[in-house]
Amino acid sequence: MIICKNSDDARRYFTGKSMTYKDVSDGDIGVLFILLNKHVKQAIKAGVISTNTIRMSRKIKK
Repeated sequence: MIICKNSDDARRYFTGKSMTYKDVSDGDIGVLFILLNKHVKQAIKAGVISTNTIRMSRKIKK
C-alpha cells in the first residue's frame, strides 16, 4: 500500500512514476472518493477522528 501523508508526497510519487493529471480519469477520482469515504467512516466509528475535527481546506499553489 502506498501512503502519502500530504499532497506534496502524492505529487512526488506520481512524478516518480512519470504520471501527470492527464493520466487520471474521472473513474479513478470516483474510486478514490469511495475509498476515502470508506476509511473516514471507519476512523469515525473507531473514534480515531470525529466529525468535529474534520476540516476541508484548499491550498492554492501559484
